[in-house]
Amino acid sequence: NSIQDFLELGQIQDAPGKSATLSDFVDLLLQFNASMNLIGPMTRDVIIDELILDSLVPAFIWPGGNTAVDVGSGAGLPGIPLAVAFPDVQFCLVEPRKKRAQFLKIASHRLGLKNIEVFEKLLFAYIHLEPDSTNLTLAFVFFANNDFLIHVNLLIVFNDKLN
Repeated sequence: NSIQDFLELGQIQDAPGKSATLSDFVDLLLQFNASMNLIGPMTRDVIIDELILDSLVPAFIWPGGNTAVDVGSGAGLPGIPLAVAFPDVQFCLVEPRKKRAQFLKIASHRLGLKNIEVFEKLLFAYIHLEPDSTNLTLAFVFFANNDFLIHVNLLIVFNDKLN
């Protein structure tokens, strides 16, 4: 399957198991999309090709680190796919919208992702609560449809564990 092939290309360990978890995530997106308008009208194949695989692109250049923050996580992209790919990294999904934050909590629980924390506040509130880190990497993840940019996410990877 395309998810497993992509994970193997990125040399992600346990690609078959992680592919199955990501397939379950796609099922959750489809299930909750109608009531929560998470991603707009999309087929399963489009979700995989344009959202899941795009979310995994940072896996090819992963800088290491112990903690990553997905700012404006929305439907959990790229945070949840990356949390599946890197179970030893703690992911904080920052999402101020209550419905979407609720979806993130449901999805991470149903997928058994113990390395995800959902922070239902604005980024500024999160930064205020967390100590400064001088060793971090910022990655902008772009989701494009044809020639139009439809979403930009900010992924912050801390190379030192936050206290």
